[in-house]
Amino acid sequence: MGGTAGPTEPVAVPYPYEWPQQYPYDWRQHPPASAPGQSQGVLAVRIVAAVLGGCAAVPWLLVVWMVLSSAFSTNPAQDPHGYGMIFGFLAYLPLSVVCAVLLPLALPKRLWWRGFAVSAVLLIAITALLILAINQA
Repeated sequence: MGGTAGPTEPVAVPYPYEWPQQYPYDWRQHPPASAPGQSQGVLAVRIVAAVLGGCAAVPWLLVVWMVLSSAFSTNPAQDPHGYGMIFGFLAYLPLSVVCAVLLPLALPKRLWWRGFAVSAVLLIAITALLILAINQA
């Protein structure tokens, strides 16, 4: 009865260079494949579209603010001739089209057509509201 068990040896854990014999997938020999439908060209298009669309969106928002502030200004000396509305709306048109075309391309490729549809509806709605705001002034 009497024997006491001594300390047990820890189980040897294989070092990573021994893994390929134990595991079927060796990440060093087979790098992970890219996701289906994602190529380097699509990624480049998405990045360029996001940068250019964002660069066009900032002046577009400033132009919308300029047109609306010119239309609803209570100070008659701020824009007496309405040049803010005239030139603002002329600048609004190309900037809004650039944003509506480029920003959906920043989405994942499977959502491009849905993004174009949403951006077209938003472009039409925002332009109609801006024209209504100019006519109310």
